[in-house]
Amino acid sequence: MASTLRTLWRRRSYVHLCVGLAIAAIGSYGQLAWTPTFLMRSYHLSTAQVGGYYSAAVGPATLLSIFLGGALNDWLLKRRKSSPLWILTVTFGVTIPVSLVFLLVHHLSLAMSMAVAATVLGSFWIAPSYALVQSLAGPTLRATAAAIFMMIVNIVGLGLGPYLTGLLSDALSVRFGDQALALSLSVVTATGGLGVIHFVMAMRTVEADMAAAEGTIPRDQP
Repeated sequence: MASTLRTLWRRRSYVHLCVGLAIAAIGSYGQLAWTPTFLMRSYHLSTAQVGGYYSAAVGPATLLSIFLGGALNDWLLKRRKSSPLWILTVTFGVTIPVSLVFLLVHHLSLAMSMAVAATVLGSFWIAPSYALVQSLAGPTLRATAAAIFMMIVNIVGLGLGPYLTGLLSDALSVRFGDQALALSLSVVTATGGLGVIHFVMAMRTVEADMAAAEGTIPRDQP
């Protein structure tokens, strides 16, 4: 196990991918957990209305996004091995302003449109990131690399995202009232920008790391 961890640690693009997505997932999971409450507080919707509006908006968009992300990744991989990182960089980068419009616009129809756009963009990462993990792991480490990747992303993103969003909302509520949750979600959404930094850094070594995983250069090359 220790040898496996050392091997994966030397593949710097894998490390940056795990760290970048874990940080970016803080905002994603924070929004996932608190958006229904945000809609009820900001637009005075009932639980049934939120379920109808929001589920109808983001459910099909999520499925479409995962499919399109996989198809786009397969198409771009024929041209450049670093294409999954480009997809992650662009989608997370664009998701931030779209999400901020959704949170701050105060117009229900426009907000729902932005929710669909943010969902399509925000789920693009799923297929490219898992494909990249498999490519960076190589044939003998794929299961372990995927398990470590999922553990890091879920512990950090799912563990901290909803908690930090609620904590910040409580801290802001004394001054901003019902708008505190919108401001809190806006802050955690910005974690996607920190993730983008790691994706860009991963581009510097991703092709060499893939070659190491495929066995075309020594596995332990830094």
